[in-house]
Order: sequence, then structure tokens, then C-alpha cells
Amino acid sequence: MREVERGQDGSYKYNFSNFRTGTSFLLYAEANGRYKYLQVERVANDRDRMLTRTPIKRRERALGENCFVWKMGYVASYLASINRLDCIANDGITLWSRFYSRSGVVGDSWQAISLDRRPQAVSDAKPPADMLDWSRWHQLEKTKTSQPLENDFEVVLDGGGMSSSIRRHSDVTLIDTKYANGVRHLELSGPTITLHYGTLGGSRSLIIRRHAPVAETGIKTLDRSDFVLGEMCLWFDVGGGIEDAGKSECQTVDGVPLKIEQFSRGGHTSLTATRISRKSLGDRSTDPPADVFKWP
Repeated sequence: MREVERGQDGSYKYNFSNFRTGTSFLLYAEANGRYKYLQVERVANDRDRMLTRTPIKRRERALGENCFVWKMGYVASYLASINRLDCIANDGITLWSRFYSRSGVVGDSWQAISLDRRPQAVSDAKPPADMLDWSRWHQLEKTKTSQPLENDFEVVLDGGGMSSSIRRHSDVTLIDTKYANGVRHLELSGPTITLHYGTLGGSRSLIIRRHAPVAETGIKTLDRSDFVLGEMCLWFDVGGGIEDAGKSECQTVDGVPLKIEQFSRGGHTSLTATRISRKSLGDRSTDPPADVFKWP
């Protein structure tokens, strides 16, 4: 299934759902066709987000045809506060949808302005073929503010059943973290692009976002140091002031993290470098692995 919304500025929002595989795609594109945001999800057990519907016993008309009003709900208790009504035609097509606040005020809403029932080619319901092409999203930017290539590095840190590989080339950093329970988290950050990818059991998620250059903030120097692999490092608070969570790194003079500590309500993790390599890396060295972009 494909849904397309066009903004007043000419931008597009695409929604694609593959009901057979359970994969959903959300894509934002600028008026010139340049991709701005992508979210892909495949949930192994999507019961929490399953919709339930209760008839309101009210009939309305939209686009010259009858539709019946249903109160839509979610199986998950944490989504129970969502108050939504849909008007659905006899063949299952939603002609309007409205979200209400607790006081009964209409918030987000949409209504069909045209409807064309006709056979659809399978290709019409598929997302753009280049949506998952990394080269379509990212080209390495060599700007005056980019770090020199002699600051490229790769470091592997281990601890508590976790392993994290951090690779930096120019001004792009790729962090690949694997946990003892099989969870994997991949994070890429650059001057104007970020990528987050995660796996948990049979579930997967991917988010790619383009953004304006953002100045680095929230890093504070801590009054302590350490020695790891024969090198001295200084501790920095890099948590960015997140409530109920914290992160600190012991970095060398050229920015290589040799120790990482993370705190949250769920506990504390500590990683220590076991291997470090400093050498000029190629432009493709920080590309995410190919499996990140393979979705059914």
C-alpha cells in the first residue's frame, strides 16, 4: 500500500506498507526530489500496534458515497489515550480520519478529496527503487572544517558482553555496537547527515536524516585521566544533559575514545579499548554495511 501527501511548499511525504512482510517505509522528500528523511521498520510481533475498531453506528457521506464511522483503538495500553475516528466505505477505503484531544477538540485530520478505484500494478505500490541507495543519500563532504585525514582511526572497545567498533574518516564517524543478547545498534554521524540502525530478535529499524550543520554542544571536561594501551586519555562528559542518562568518554589528544561509560536507570556499562589503529581510511570506510539497506 502506498500513501502520498504533498505539502504547500511542494515537498512530499510517502508512506509504504508491505503487509506480507510487515515492513513499513516513511519517506520525506523536498520539492526538488532530494530525500530528507527515511524511516524503515519491520516488527516481528506487531500486536501492540494492531488497530481495533468499534462501530459508532453513524453514517456519513464523503465524495458522494456512504461511509460508516468507527472508533479506532490500539491493543497497546500505552496508546490507549489516542482518540481517533475513521469514516470507512463498504470496501474498506478510509474517506476521512480525525484525531481528537481529551477535551474533544479535533487535532490532526485528513479527508479524501478524490477517489479512483481501478486495478493497480504492483510497482505502483512499491517505494522508489533508489530510496535505500546510500550513495543517493550521502556524499562525503570535504569542507574547510573537515578534520584532516591523519586523524582517521578505528578502535574496538569491549566490556560486559558488549563490543563496539568506532571508525572515523574525515568528519564522518561510524559506531557499530553488538550486545551479548544479540541486539545490534549502528550509528553514523556527519556534518549534515545521521543514520541509526538497530536489530532486536526479528525486528529491525532504520532512520536516515539530513539536517543543517549543527555545532557540537554539551561536552564538558572532567577532572580525571586514565591510561589505556599505553596512551593517556582525558575524561569528558558527552551525554549532552539527557535526563536520567549519561555518557562519558576518555579521549586521547586526537579524539580517540579509549574508555566509554554509560549510565541510565537500567544500569551502567563500561567499555575499554582492546585494539586501536591510526591510518588514513578510504572514502567508503564509513559506509554502513550492505545488510542495513536490504529490506523485504
